[in-house]
Amino acid sequence: MVRQSFLDPKTSFHFDGASFDIDGGRTVLDFWRWAYSDVFQNVTRGYVAQFIIAWLVGADKNEPNNPFQSFDIQIPDGKRIEVKSTAWLQSWRVKKPNPLFVIKPAHTWDDERGYGKEKTFNADIYALCYYYWKDMETADLLDLSQWDFWAFSKKELIEILGRSKSITIERLKKLELSPMDPIKMRDTLIALETIRSIWMTLFTLRCFLDCCQPVKFGIANFSTGNVYINKFVQSADNLNPFRKYFYFLQD
Repeated sequence: MVRQSFLDPKTSFHFDGASFDIDGGRTVLDFWRWAYSDVFQNVTRGYVAQFIIAWLVGADKNEPNNPFQSFDIQIPDGKRIEVKSTAWLQSWRVKKPNPLFVIKPAHTWDDERGYGKEKTFNADIYALCYYYWKDMETADLLDLSQWDFWAFSKKELIEILGRSKSITIERLKKLELSPMDPIKMRDTLIALETIRSIWMTLFTLRCFLDCCQPVKFGIANFSTGNVYINKFVQSADNLNPFRKYFYFLQD
């Protein structure tokens, strides 16, 4: 099994250990330019969206993209992110654009065992990236001001999807789920990761603390960028002082 590391863009194609200099030779950068310059093509635009999200959460320098994973990105030491992209403009003419995100359960992947048997939602966070620009003359996929972003937990996404396997931009508008710019998107993704850390900390405490009165803990509930903080509530009536339980309250 080949484990790919980051390629050096200056690396040249070669033949049998020697340089291959036909027409001046070619480098990895030449290959990238030839293969991926059409960023409006669906597959390439998807890679651009994945790279943007990896960049926002600091995961773009860890390892190259692995298209066989059952998710797209992993926050360093944290949650798994699935990235979906759509666009108003396409690399071909579309009479009636209807941008939508196709999101459905998929098989898990393991390097040793291959694909899993059942299809599931395999990410913790779902990042939706919409290139909304409509003027082809000024379209610039690398201009982040021409993108809209949404982020949902797996639970939120499943509730929004219902029985459907896609979400249109119009549906997001009807649900009054406002898009975010890249700065707010980054903050939301980090917030969704932070709440995971809080949960893990509380579960760890649950394992070690064993001799205090039961305490009910509220937590910060991050939902599409909004933060709701429950009050801490303590109760001491008819309780065993040698046991401690943590109740995680969610709005």
